[in-house]
Amino acid sequence: MKQNNYTRLTAVYTGISLVNLAAVICVLRNRPNPMYLFGAKLPHWFILLAAVLFVFYYPFMLLRIGKGENAEKNFQTVSHSMKFILPLQLIFVWILLLCAKPEPDGGRDAGIYWMLALIMSIIQIILSNHLPRLRQNDALGIRNRWTKSNAVCWTRTHRFAGRLCVCTGITAAALLLLGRLTGPANMSFSACILGIQVLCMLIPPYIYAYRHRNDAE
Repeated sequence: MKQNNYTRLTAVYTGISLVNLAAVICVLRNRPNPMYLFGAKLPHWFILLAAVLFVFYYPFMLLRIGKGENAEKNFQTVSHSMKFILPLQLIFVWILLLCAKPEPDGGRDAGIYWMLALIMSIIQIILSNHLPRLRQNDALGIRNRWTKSNAVCWTRTHRFAGRLCVCTGITAAALLLLGRLTGPANMSFSACILGIQVLCMLIPPYIYAYRHRNDAE
């Protein structure tokens, strides 16, 4: 039963990813190459690579989780997360695609960067909210030698990381919205918020897992 569930889910999201890839190819045919965003070159292959990754990543991730011993326990968490995460990621890619300019924009695309930072904050909140319910697997979660070898360490680390990252995501979104309401979008401020989010997602959970590596019931 669990394999059938994961197979159906894989088919659905692979189909969505293929449609997205076809749409991206059609749009790129009418866009200049390279394009520019945030003052940097954005060649067509970069956008295509992002669209192609969706096609391969989701089948790989879902089928790998479906073969694990906790597949049945993880199915509801994974399926609920996917309903939000894939659409937000597609929005992220299409913002890059549609907002890129034929020439460098001289830093005037700070509003786009702000929007992308806000989307990343929302993705973080959604993902982190599901972390405490995620059981040991080989594709998702905070996977290091301590969490993979100790179920108690996995559970406690993901509970800690979930709470921390939800709070970080909410705080980041609030700061981004407050900054936008009180003045024009600032690219440096948005980049700083994103950097702090990434550090909070990576460093504290890793330290926490190390400190609880020998925990037992």
